[in-house]
Amino acid sequence: MRNRRDFLKHSAISASAFFLSQTGALASCGQTTNQKKEAEDSPYFKVRGLNIGWDSQKMLDWPTLAHEAGVNLLAVTVSGTVSGSDPWKKFLADCRKYDIQVENHQHALSSLLPRKLFEEDPSMFRMDENGKRTPDFNCCPSSAKALDIIATNALKNAKDYPSTTGRYFFWQHDDGKMCNCPADKELSASDQLLIVENAIIRKLREDNSSNTLAHLAYYDTIPAPSKIKPEEGIFLQYAPFERTWDYPISDPNAKKAGKDIINIEYLHHLDENLKLFPAETAEILEYWLDVSMFSSWTQPAVKLPWKKEIFLSDIASYAKRGIRDIVSYVIYVDQDYMKMYKDIGFIYEYGQELKNYRV
Repeated sequence: MRNRRDFLKHSAISASAFFLSQTGALASCGQTTNQKKEAEDSPYFKVRGLNIGWDSQKMLDWPTLAHEAGVNLLAVTVSGTVSGSDPWKKFLADCRKYDIQVENHQHALSSLLPRKLFEEDPSMFRMDENGKRTPDFNCCPSSAKALDIIATNALKNAKDYPSTTGRYFFWQHDDGKMCNCPADKELSASDQLLIVENAIIRKLREDNSSNTLAHLAYYDTIPAPSKIKPEEGIFLQYAPFERTWDYPISDPNAKKAGKDIINIEYLHHLDENLKLFPAETAEILEYWLDVSMFSSWTQPAVKLPWKKEIFLSDIASYAKRGIRDIVSYVIYVDQDYMKMYKDIGFIYEYGQELKNYRV
């Protein structure tokens, strides 16, 4: 049975509320003792997430929004003193109230291996194409000292911002270059990254054996690792950043202007990654709702070009591969966006379609 209901949208942590009247489909599932029936009525997608960034001054009331939309995970990017702030404490309390999980997603290499250490030991940092050590981008994965520092700092960050899921995300430098030293130059970017991730997961699991860590397939690490194997606790996080969202990811001809990779090639790379990483723990990190990307990371933001039919085609492609965890960026959707466009019904559609999806 489908019911009409108002979809409430709330403003910042501080005060005033926005409202959107939205007709929505809510799956009503009666209780049953038949396990097969329960399985059929349960959402196929276990993780239905949004990556909201973190700006406590402009944030909408994301816990309430997520709850109303059927979203069960909010990912943020936080560091420093945020953990002790009142907005952060309220955010966590509100997420607990609605049983919404919280994770910290971050491009972390620059903070895990502080650049100031370059003067102390340049060998910890990557070698560029000209054979020169440089403190930019990523580390030298052949440096045991660098790996130890990175892993130790990752554990400290995990303790400062504990994930409610036990999953952690310490990503490579954003679009960063890898090491060209003699020990590493024959390793792909994906293999170099996996060496670093293996060091981090060993440290995280010394503290808690149930902790897991994402291997971020993104930009140069989209191809699957070929020489390095993931240690126990590493799962795939797949982010098809250079695709076009004007067409489904399964389209055999579509590609973003100025890019060489065709949409369907992302599915081919995903299939190769799934030979190494289990589908049941893999996560797709998408950009369907990422206003910041569609705005070319400049403000004022453009109105989101939400294409529901493409989203539905994409999640079917992912589900076909056994993937059950979906997260989308939703950056720049904040109080300013609400004032300009008054409509964030796409969040409701995103969450409800994921919640109601069945195979």
